Amino acid sequence: MNFKIVVTACLLFFTCTTLYAQVSFVSGEKGTITVRASGNGKSINEAVANAEKDVFYMLLFRGVAGSEQSSALITMREDEAQQRYKAYLDPLLSERYPSFIISAVQDGEPVKGKHHQVSVLLDITVNVTALRKDMEANQVIRKFGF
Repeated sequence: MNFKIVVTACLLFFTCTTLYAQVSFVSGEKGTITVRASGNGKSINEAVANAEKDVFYMLLFRGVAGSEQSSALITMREDEAQQRYKAYLDPLLSERYPSFIISAVQDGEPVKGKHHQVSVLLDITVNVTALRKDMEANQVIRKFGF
């Protein structure tokens, strides 16, 4: 097997693993899910945004273990979905995702680490019903059973 392919595959695997590894289920009520997410960035605002985006990547492509949303909202491979639904996913993951967040409560003080990185821990509640309906309206996913 080509060495470049093996190295690239390993890098992608470890990058994806660390991206989603910092999101865990806290609680869920009808139509919502609350997760604890850790985010890092050069500022507190960037760290918060990164934590929030990680939650949406997890909901879209992995699901959240232990919750009603334990399976991914998008059932196809992530790279395929990002190509096929680029017109929907790019704006969602860059600017629209906050409209589906009910609350984001910081847990503890931000921690400053090496290289001026800031880490925050948040409890984020997402309106999964509204997200699902938006994805259905944009034909990214189908209604259950149809």
